[in-house]
Amino acid sequence: MTDARDEPDNAAQARRAPGPRPRWVRDIACFLAAQAFSLFGSSVVGYAVIWYLVGNATATVYAGGMVAAMLPQGLISIFGGVWADRHNRKWLVIGADAAIAVATIGLAVLMFRGTAPLAVIFAVLVLRSLGAGVQTPAVGGMVAQIVPTEHLMRVNSINATLQPIIFLVSPAVAAYLFSVLPLHWIFLIDPIGAAIAIALTLTIPLTKVARPDGDTPPNYRQDLKAGLLFVWGRRDLRRIMWLLVVTFLVLVPAGNLLPVAIQQEFGGDTWKLAAVEIAWSAGMMAGGAVLAVWGGLKNRMAMILASTYAMVGFTLGLGLSHWLWVLVAVTAVYGLVTPFFWTTAMTAVQETVEPHYQGRVLSLATLVMALAAPLGVIVFGPLADRFSIFTVFWACGLIGLAATAALSAKLPPLAPVLDKPVPDKPVPNKDA
Repeated sequence: MTDARDEPDNAAQARRAPGPRPRWVRDIACFLAAQAFSLFGSSVVGYAVIWYLVGNATATVYAGGMVAAMLPQGLISIFGGVWADRHNRKWLVIGADAAIAVATIGLAVLMFRGTAPLAVIFAVLVLRSLGAGVQTPAVGGMVAQIVPTEHLMRVNSINATLQPIIFLVSPAVAAYLFSVLPLHWIFLIDPIGAAIAIALTLTIPLTKVARPDGDTPPNYRQDLKAGLLFVWGRRDLRRIMWLLVVTFLVLVPAGNLLPVAIQQEFGGDTWKLAAVEIAWSAGMMAGGAVLAVWGGLKNRMAMILASTYAMVGFTLGLGLSHWLWVLVAVTAVYGLVTPFFWTTAMTAVQETVEPHYQGRVLSLATLVMALAAPLGVIVFGPLADRFSIFTVFWACGLIGLAATAALSAKLPPLAPVLDKPVPDKPVPNKDA
């Protein structure tokens, strides 16, 4: 099959995201603020639910809650990508926020009237996860519609800086609220955040992405198939997907096992766990800030590969971290490198993929991550009980090194198309 990177320049130009739009800075500021409010509310409630399950259920039930909160998002995201390419992404984002808020309010009401059965809590976790799966590809595609291509890396990097700040603050807020309020009152934080997010998103004018004549299949199944064939026909996109598999199957699980390292080797004190979490979040904030100022390499594929090798190196470094502060330092630098991988990969998709395919490509990346990360934990988690955690870190790093080296062969270039902008031709939408 012909590699799409070998297409003529006019075809590459057509893959550009929409050109500059009036007041795009104001629009993206509103959108990032909206996503911050939504993420903060969801994160506070998520931590509160985790602590409730830990205090009122067995470890098995807790693990089941984690699966209910993560797996549906990955499974539904592939269909969410189809919807993001067929419909107005703004209304998908708003609808997902509203649905998650309604489900959370329903659970709050049930708990106000008495303790809700675990089955109901699990059902709401599944609904919240499904909403996130619909929203994620729509959000990525919406950013690409608003922001001119030459500014995408910096905008995504700013967002990558905001997210760890929220993840750093929300557990502290959740812990305080959990100590002074009943759980059902804490649940109301999420609908409040969703309401603010919806109000801000409504101010952004956005229409459905135009598709070339004859490029809209008659049903969702064929649209999904077209998206998968599109990715398969692009050697650069295939390589990105395989690098995502390596990262989330081998490297990310190693990071998720850091609490095990603290427990096994350093006594499991709360302040030690907190030090590692703070180091990781601070590193991610610093990495996002550096990337926002720098803008990254023009050859995005080289940057994705370099950051993958860096994560492999720091995973191996975890295997040498027999002293707590060495582990904290390695974790901080590991967190700093992480945005260089994920933010660059997402930006590369937004820069080089036709707007009407972006939702499906981003959703496929979400699916890969959602399936690979739990599988990696299932494989390497039990090994940490049988062998030293440092041995597991070394195993993850060496496997990641071999796989990354194999994927480095004949690496296709991947650079943003920054020639004359081709404005998007939106489909009229009275509701926009």
